[in-house]
Amino acid sequence: EQIRAICEATDLRVEVGGGIRSNDTIDELLACGVKRVILGTAALENWQWFEGLMEHPVYRGRLALGLDTRDGKVAVHGWSQQTDTTALELAQHVTNWPLGAIIYTDIATDGTLQGPNVPAASEIAHSTHVPVIASGGVGTLDHLRALRPLPLHGVIVGRALYEDAFTVDEALQVLEKGG
Repeated sequence: EQIRAICEATDLRVEVGGGIRSNDTIDELLACGVKRVILGTAALENWQWFEGLMEHPVYRGRLALGLDTRDGKVAVHGWSQQTDTTALELAQHVTNWPLGAIIYTDIATDGTLQGPNVPAASEIAHSTHVPVIASGGVGTLDHLRALRPLPLHGVIVGRALYEDAFTVDEALQVLEKGG
């Protein structure tokens, strides 16, 4: 109900991830007005189900694959378990899928404000036709400037905004106009 209220009260493009494990939950979120549903652990642990979602026209462009990585390897279950699969392998595998995005998070940098893993984000973004959104480590406007030349669809910034390192307007100025 909270997600529905946010969607109804704002013009924001809402994305939701975490704990989504069924078509029913995806359908309910989309019906609430959610623009994109992020699937991580459930997709990786039930790949056949996830791949099958790509056949449904209603999901085209509305699902994102969440790739949370540590040292290039994908982690699941809230980062508590490491897989042997790399984010690069998965990004290449889904390159022609009708996904809305790949959300690439470098766990080692997430929340640190010490800078994103630019080489890894670049490698992922260059390896697939799916739009890539980078996440993890952004703490300064210079970090955004380092990501700007990459073929990214977006950047997730969290803690830096909460701690007033810069404003949303300043971030948009850098990302949109190179300021």
